[in-house]
Amino acid sequence: MTDRNGFNKNAEKAANNGPGNELGEMPTWQFKGFYPDIESPEFEADFAKIAKDIEFFVHENEGKVASHDAAQLTKAITQSKDIGALFGKLMTFVSMKAVQDSKKYGSLEAKIEGRASALYSKLQFFGHELKALDETTLETMMDSSPDLAHYRPYLANVRRGIPHTPSLDVSKYSGELDAESDWNRLFDERSVSRRFEFEGKTVGMEEILTVSAFDPDETRRKEANEAFVAAMSDDSSLSAAIHNSLMRLKSVYDRWTNFDKPWDARHFANNIEPEVVDALEDAVKGSYERISHRFYALKAKLMGKEQLEMWDRNVNVLAAPDADKIPFETAKDMVLDAYESFSPKMAKIARKFFDENWIDAPVGPNKRGGAFASPGAAKLAHPFVMLNYLGTPNDVATMAHELGHGVHQYLAAHKGDALVSTPLTMAETASVFGEMVTFQSLIDNAGSDDEKRALLFDKVSSMINTVMRQISFYDFEKRIHGSFAESGKPLSEEEFNQHWLDVMRESLGPSIKINDNDGPVYGYIPHFIHSPFYVYAYAFGDALVNALYRVYEEGTVPDFEEKYIEMLEKGGTLTFDDLNDMFGLDVRDPAFWEKGLSVIEDFLDQLEVLSEPLLEKQAKLAANKPPTPQP
Repeated sequence: MTDRNGFNKNAEKAANNGPGNELGEMPTWQFKGFYPDIESPEFEADFAKIAKDIEFFVHENEGKVASHDAAQLTKAITQSKDIGALFGKLMTFVSMKAVQDSKKYGSLEAKIEGRASALYSKLQFFGHELKALDETTLETMMDSSPDLAHYRPYLANVRRGIPHTPSLDVSKYSGELDAESDWNRLFDERSVSRRFEFEGKTVGMEEILTVSAFDPDETRRKEANEAFVAAMSDDSSLSAAIHNSLMRLKSVYDRWTNFDKPWDARHFANNIEPEVVDALEDAVKGSYERISHRFYALKAKLMGKEQLEMWDRNVNVLAAPDADKIPFETAKDMVLDAYESFSPKMAKIARKFFDENWIDAPVGPNKRGGAFASPGAAKLAHPFVMLNYLGTPNDVATMAHELGHGVHQYLAAHKGDALVSTPLTMAETASVFGEMVTFQSLIDNAGSDDEKRALLFDKVSSMINTVMRQISFYDFEKRIHGSFAESGKPLSEEEFNQHWLDVMRESLGPSIKINDNDGPVYGYIPHFIHSPFYVYAYAFGDALVNALYRVYEEGTVPDFEEKYIEMLEKGGTLTFDDLNDMFGLDVRDPAFWEKGLSVIEDFLDQLEVLSEPLLEKQAKLAANKPPTPQP
C-alpha cells in the first residue's frame, strides 16, 4: 500500500476492539488450519517433516537432474513445490503472528527464519541444475509429456535467470547468510518501538502519522508533524546506517548476479523491460506540474493560504469537520456492495475474508503499522489481509485496495507459485481496480455536490500519492543507490536528507512549503528497506487500472467481467501481451501512460469545477472584510 493512514483521536480506544468502541467489533486473524502456537509440537512436527523431505530430495536429485527423464523431472519439480508450500505455511504463520505482536514474537521470528534459511539453502542446487539443462532436450521432454509441460512457465521463468546466476557455492552461502534480514528486522523493531511525545503523552508511529496527516484540527496536525519530524531527526544516523548497509549488500548481490544498475534486478523480477519503466517515470515526472502542482495550488486556495505546510498535504479540507468515524461494519458493506456491482463472484470471495477472519483490522499496541495482503502459502493456506482501521474514508479505500489483493491471491491460488508468482507490476491490478469500483459507487450515490466534492478531493489526493509520490520515492531510491554505486562510499546523513528534499520539492511543487529539517523523514518508509525499487509498481498499477477501468466504462470489450476474472486467475502467467489481446492495452505504447494519467486529470477537472462556488464565496468574503485597523 501507499502511505495511507486514517486518523482517530482515540486510537488506543480503537485498539481495544470492545463493545464500547465507536468503530464496532472488528475481525482478527484466527489461524484455522495452522498451528496452536509457534513453539507447539504441531509446528515442530512440520519443521521436522521439511528437514526429512529435503534430505530425501537432495539424495534423489542433487547432481542427477541432467540425467532425469520427463517423469523424473516432473516428480522433482512437484516435490520441490510441495516443500516450498509447507515452508510457506510455516513462515506465513510465524510472520503473521509477529505482525500481530512484534514485541512477543519478533525475536522468535528471527530465530525461526535462521533455521529456515539453513534448511532452504540445501535446495539451491536445484535451480542451478535446471538452468544447466540443454534447451533442445528440455523442449523435447516437455513436448512429449503434458505433465512436464504444465511447468513450462515455471521452467521458462527459472531459466531466464541464467545470465544472473552466481555459482552454486555463492548461492548457498548467500541464502544461508541471509545478511539483509537482520537490518530489516532492526528497522521493523525500531518502527514498532519508536515513540513520539504528543499532547502530554507518548504515542506510536500509527497514531502520530494518522493525526499529522488527516486530523481536521490544524493545530493537532502541526504538533503531531513536529513530534514526528523531531523523532525522525533523532534517528537520522540510524536511518543512514541501515540504508547504507543494505545498499552495500545490494551492490554485492548485483555484482555477483550481473546486474549493471541497482534497479535492474527489480525490473528483471517484474519481467519488464527497463524502457517501459523509464517511459512511465518520464510520463509521471512530466505530469508533476499539470497534476500534483495544480492540485496543491487549488488546495492552498481552498484553505485560504499562500502556501501549504507539510501537515496540510493529506488532509481533506472539503470533508465535514465534525464527520463521524465510519464504523467497520459500514465500511465493510460499502466495499462489498461496490464489488457486487461489478462482479458478484468477486464480492462472494471478498466476503469470505470477513466471515473466515482472514482480516486483522484493529490497531494494536505492538502491531506493525500500515496495511498489506499476503498470499498465505499457495494451496496450503488462505490469503491474509492486514489493516489498521481507524474509521476514515481513507481507511475504506485501504480496505477496498487490500481486499482486491486478497481476491486476486485467492483466484490465482490454484496455481500456487508453481507457475510463477505474480510480478509487482501486475499485483496491483486487482487492488487498485477494487478501489476504483468502490470510489465510483460512492460518487454515484453521493447525495450532494458537497459530498461529491469531498470524495473527488480525496480521490485525486490519493491518486497523486499512488502515482506521483511513489515515482518520487523511486526517484529518491535511484539517486541514493546510484550515488552509492558510482562512488562506492556510504552516503552521509546530509546527503540522504538532501536527496529527499530535492525529490519532494520537485514532485509537490511550490504550493507546499518544505523545510530543511524534513530531510530525515525518508527513514520511516518500509518499502526502501524490504523491497528496494518496489514503489514504481504502484504507479504502474494505477495507470494500468485507470486505462482498464476506462475500457470497462466504455463497454467496448464484450464479457469484460469474465475476462477480468480470467486475468486474475492467470496469476503470474499473465503477460503484457495477454492484456493487449484481452483488453487492447499496450504498455509498450508511450501513449498508454498518458491515457492513464488523463484519468487523474479528468477527476481534477471535475474537482476544479465543483470548487468554483467555494472560491467565489471566499473571494466575496475577502472583498467585504473590513480592513484591519492600523495602530
